[in-house]
Amino acid sequence: TPTPTAADLPPVQLGQHPVPPPQAGAAPPEALSEAPPAPRRRAVKWLALALAAFLVGGGATAGALYFKNHRGGSDTKADKPAAVKSGQPTHGPTPSVTPSPTVTPSGGPTATPTGEPTAGLPDGFVQKHDPYGFSLAVQHDWKRSTKGTQTDYKAPVGKSYLRIGVIANAPQSSYDNFLSMEKGAEKRTNYQRTELRKNTFQNSAGARWEFTYVNDTGNTVHAIDQAYVAADGTEYSIYYECLEALYDPENDKVFSTALSSWSVSDVDVD
Repeated sequence: TPTPTAADLPPVQLGQHPVPPPQAGAAPPEALSEAPPAPRRRAVKWLALALAAFLVGGGATAGALYFKNHRGGSDTKADKPAAVKSGQPTHGPTPSVTPSPTVTPSGGPTATPTGEPTAGLPDGFVQKHDPYGFSLAVQHDWKRSTKGTQTDYKAPVGKSYLRIGVIANAPQSSYDNFLSMEKGAEKRTNYQRTELRKNTFQNSAGARWEFTYVNDTGNTVHAIDQAYVAADGTEYSIYYECLEALYDPENDKVFSTALSSWSVSDVDVD
């Protein structure tokens, strides 16, 4: 999957049917003798991009975004931030030991908060309607940026971020893709799998991969990736990583809110 900043993660392949988010994965299934070779070329290209993304610091969702029609101009749907109680800090990570560099947005359209509370979201979260056709809720001060073929929503300080990856005509299941990607992730320092299992997400076959590793600055990172292949064959990956010291599975809001608020609209993906 379709996904997490800096060279914090090992080379992983996202596009083979997916840290934070490399190695050559299994070859895609052979096309029928009468079928055109396009699917195979697509799978190879997907794998190459995934490996490259992992090598340069892409997340487990090395996420190649292939949209025929990028939505231009401003979004028609405005972000609706959840109410923030006066004097109460919003949920978010504290600065990491080593501040991460600021990522400059690529200039794509962004939504503008209206100040209107959004029912069902935790305090301080807003629903983002992304130009690439998906929607999810993130903390109000997280900034959107695109890095090559990936879309990130990143905390203003520290190394926490969400990364979204999308790929059309995924050549294999998200579970099999994760298994292939893990071979690259195992090369990271102190890689430890927490879980890797099949599941159902958005009424589609998916997989969840959770793990920890030690990044280049010596900090333990916690990463979670939820991916699934939609009915039209498009694979979506929602990847989150933060410092292990900041991750509390019992009180997590960032990743759980991203999943519970996730939706996809009609956008051409190629």
